[in-house]
Amino acid sequence: EAFPRQPATIIEGVRHIQLMRGCALASLGIDTVVRPAQRAPCSAAVAQLRQHFRDEVSRDADVRADQQDEQPMRRRPVRTACTAQLTCRIEDRINNGCIGFPGRRAGGTRSPQSSVVGAAAQVGSEPAMVCVADSPANPDESLMQPVPTIAPTTSPAIALPQMPLMSDDERVSTARAFADDLARRRTVRDYALTPVPRAVIEHCLRAAGTAPSGANQQPWRFVAVQDATIKRKIREAAEAEEREFYARRAPEEWLDALAPLGTDADKPFLDIAPWLIGIFYERFALNADGSKLKRYYPHESVGIATGLLIAALHRAGLATLTHTPSPMGFLNDILGRPKNEMAYLLLVVGHPAIDCQVPDIHRLALDEFASFL
Repeated sequence: EAFPRQPATIIEGVRHIQLMRGCALASLGIDTVVRPAQRAPCSAAVAQLRQHFRDEVSRDADVRADQQDEQPMRRRPVRTACTAQLTCRIEDRINNGCIGFPGRRAGGTRSPQSSVVGAAAQVGSEPAMVCVADSPANPDESLMQPVPTIAPTTSPAIALPQMPLMSDDERVSTARAFADDLARRRTVRDYALTPVPRAVIEHCLRAAGTAPSGANQQPWRFVAVQDATIKRKIREAAEAEEREFYARRAPEEWLDALAPLGTDADKPFLDIAPWLIGIFYERFALNADGSKLKRYYPHESVGIATGLLIAALHRAGLATLTHTPSPMGFLNDILGRPKNEMAYLLLVVGHPAIDCQVPDIHRLALDEFASFL
C-alpha cells in the first residue's frame, strides 16, 4: 500500500496512522483528542480507522489512478461536503467525545490545537470542529462544519471510585496491620459444627467477584453448598479419588512432601464444615447459537478471585481449606455444572474446632521470596 509521508497522530502512544494518498482526510492533518470522561481503546480505534480508509480507497481507486496518470502526483482538493460526510462516518464507528478532530484553520494553516500539546489542552472542551478550504489560496470560514453528536458504541468510562485519603505513615500502618492479620491465616482440617450465616458467604463472594480478569470476562463460577446430602455425596466421591491417589497415582516424592502435614484419604471435614464452595472456571463461553467464545487467562483470573475469597473469609473470622482431589470431574456431576466449566478447587469454610491443631510450619521471610530493584 502507498501511504503519504504525513501521518495523523493519536494520543496515548499510537502513532503513524498512515492514510492512502488522495484519501479525503489525508490533507487535513487530523489529530485526535482522548477525553478523560470517555476513553476508547486506541488499538480498536486504529483498526476501525484503517479499515474505514481501506473501504473508502477501494471504492474510488480507479478514478484516482486515472487522475494521477493525467497530472503530476499531488493531494487533491477536498470538498467540504465530502469531508463532513466522511468525518460523520468515522465518528459513528469510533465515538463522539472519545476522539475529536481539531483539524486546520481555513487557509490551510494548522491551528494550535492540531498539535499533540494543543490537542491535549483541548480535553474536555466543546465538540471539535473539522474545517478545510477548497484550496489554500481561497480560504472560506463558512466551510467549517461541526462534528455531529453520535451515541457511544463502546462501554463509557466512569470516574475512579474515591480512594481512601491517608498519609504515608497511615498507609504503612494499614498495610502492616493487613499483613499481620493474614499472617494468622492457617489451613484448617478440623471444623466445628457451628453454622455460618449465608449472608457472610454472599459478601465474601462479592469480594471475590471484584478480581481482575483477562479481557474482563470474569470466568469464575462459585457454587456454595450447605445442604448436608450434597456435602455427603461430595465427600464420598472425593474420598474415592483420594484413595486412588494415595494408593496408586501419587509418586513417592509427593507422598513424602505431604507426610509432615498429616494428610490421608479420609476427608471428614467435607461433612462437618458448614459450607463447601465449589470453584469453577469457564474454558469457553457459549453464545446463544451454541458457538464457542474463547476465554482469556481463565486459570490466572480464577486464581486471583480465589485468593480474594480466602482473604475475605479470613477477615470475616472464618477458617478455610483448599481441597483439590484429582480428578475433580465429579463436582460437575454433583453440582450440575455445564461441560464448558472445569472444577478449579473445592474450598472448605467454617469455624475451627475448639481443639483444632495445625502443623508447625515455617513461612518464608520477605527477603526470601521478594526482591526490590
